[in-house]
Amino acid sequence: MKSLSEFFPTCLEKACAEVRVVLILDSLDQLSPEDGGRQLEWWPRKLPDNVAVIMSTLPGEEFEAFTNLRVSSIQKKTLLL
Repeated sequence: MKSLSEFFPTCLEKACAEVRVVLILDSLDQLSPEDGGRQLEWWPRKLPDNVAVIMSTLPGEEFEAFTNLRVSSIQKKTLLL
């Protein structure tokens, strides 16, 4: 998970430098609770300007992802479904 949290923002920055990027991430509640998957520790806290994100998750504290999305600053650029 650590390598993903370091590699993903770099890839996103490079992609967004050339084109508009739309990420669709479905079923965040199905991520593994180990290694910070549902806690979204791997997700960049600052997104490039040229990216739009649509994420879906089941609500509920047991799934963790929904709560973490609601309280984080990434909500400003993220559509919660």
